[in-house]
Amino acid sequence: MNGLNVNLKIGQKIDVIQDGITFVSKIQDINENFLLIDVPVAGNRYFIAHHGRVIEFYVPNEKDVTKCRAIILGKKEKTTSICLF
Repeated sequence: MNGLNVNLKIGQKIDVIQDGITFVSKIQDINENFLLIDVPVAGNRYFIAHHGRVIEFYVPNEKDVTKCRAIILGKKEKTTSICLF
């Protein structure tokens, strides 16, 4: 993705924080224009994704955690995936 200086990998776990709740997700696909992730879940709660919504997510690695922001571009049809920019 353009402008993102984080080493992201397909299958990597990320945490999406919303209203003090940590939702867990995983990266499905990486492109220079977008990031495709599984719909984040917290226990039995699903993250509600709205087109244009700005979200914060955290990318943990061996040394630290990187905080990122993204805009939801939409949901991939007939899947449980969210597309971010």
